[in-house]
Amino acid sequence: MVRRIVLGLAVGTSVFAIGLAMAASIGGLSLANLGADDGSVSSCDTDGMTATYTVAYDATDLRLEVTAVAVTGIATGCSGKTLAVAITNSSGTSIGSGSATISTTSATVTLSTAPSAELAANVHMSVT
Repeated sequence: MVRRIVLGLAVGTSVFAIGLAMAASIGGLSLANLGADDGSVSSCDTDGMTATYTVAYDATDLRLEVTAVAVTGIATGCSGKTLAVAITNSSGTSIGSGSATISTTSATVTLSTAPSAELAANVHMSVT
């Protein structure tokens, strides 16, 4: 019995060590950062943006749905970049997303799939 436990621990430790060695070979892996590499990322908007939902009633689904997200307060330095928006539920799962090119200090992103407004808990935005 003790021999099986010791053998199981040895195998488990070996598998963990091999996995860690494989991850370390990715490059850029240390206690300070985790990933393939790192670098400086500049932001075109340093003071944040504001998002509001556009909601419409869907007679087929018999519910209110988020059809678009209007984003305001975008810095002029972001003009020409892409604004991506994702709506997530309370578990953090994406339930709707879309993107638009920024041309002014505001943009409206139409969602590719209109999620239930009742399930929409958070909006995540990124500019690339």
